[in-house]
Amino acid sequence: MPNFYIISASGTTQRQMLETVLEDLNKKGYAEGTRQEGGEWSEIISDSLSGGLFDDKRYILVESAALLGSLPEKYEKFVSASPDDAVAIILVYGDDAKATHTKFLSKEILKLCNISKPAPFPLWANERVVWVLNRSRELGINMTRDGAQAIVDSLDTPEEIAAVLQNFRGFDKPVTQQLVSDLVLDDGSKNSLRFIDSLCMGQVATCLKTFHALAKDDSQATMIQTLAMLENRLRLCLFAKEPDNQIYARAVEAKKNYAWKMARTCAAKYSMNSILKYLARIIAISITEKSGTGGGWQAFELATAEFLTGH
Repeated sequence: MPNFYIISASGTTQRQMLETVLEDLNKKGYAEGTRQEGGEWSEIISDSLSGGLFDDKRYILVESAALLGSLPEKYEKFVSASPDDAVAIILVYGDDAKATHTKFLSKEILKLCNISKPAPFPLWANERVVWVLNRSRELGINMTRDGAQAIVDSLDTPEEIAAVLQNFRGFDKPVTQQLVSDLVLDDGSKNSLRFIDSLCMGQVATCLKTFHALAKDDSQATMIQTLAMLENRLRLCLFAKEPDNQIYARAVEAKKNYAWKMARTCAAKYSMNSILKYLARIIAISITEKSGTGGGWQAFELATAEFLTGH
């Protein structure tokens, strides 16, 4: 009887999870069987039962499994919970409400399945670092905490992060912050980090120089990315300003966290009121840019200049 492998994800994450499942099955001795998109449950179940007792292990891959519809009750008895069955059926679903696996398979059947789905993407930056470390471990990547922090500081969506992690599969050395910077981050991302770091350290000339390097192409995408990275750093600065900030420092493993060190430097150079005021303006600029009503790089530069000069 067949064993079900469920993938419930979208985009790059879905492809990576599928690749991981296929690699795992190949290691267990499964050969490629049929591949199809959608189809009929009757044909798939029949195909899975057609082999002999001593036939080689094989898998059946069904893309866009939502097109199959719900698994008819009469076929539920053929689903096995054993991971050693001769046939594995891989069902690839999306993660939206209309295409997720829970819409088409009963709770009883799901208990028998091997289910791969992404962990919820966290809201807070330090939790995202843990998310990146866990995902890296699943992919066999030796990711350091500062490398994960560099990725989180630069990227906002799980799809972007998942795509970046693919660059490090097969590496035989630790993925550090420097390696992320050298191999992954483009000039815009590098300039964004230089801009934010120099701002935290109060290096006005370097800060403005890198800001103008960012702004010269007048790219809204670069601006929105830089605003998001800056917002994350400024939120850390607020924590660093608190008298009991060591509690938070332990939570983010401050000794290994480059962004936290920069945040403490920033907190020592600027007042709480200045940081709060600048953060509020950065959030407002980000919102208006995304809605198409913002003042562009000029508004961003004005807010930054006033923060650096203490106005």
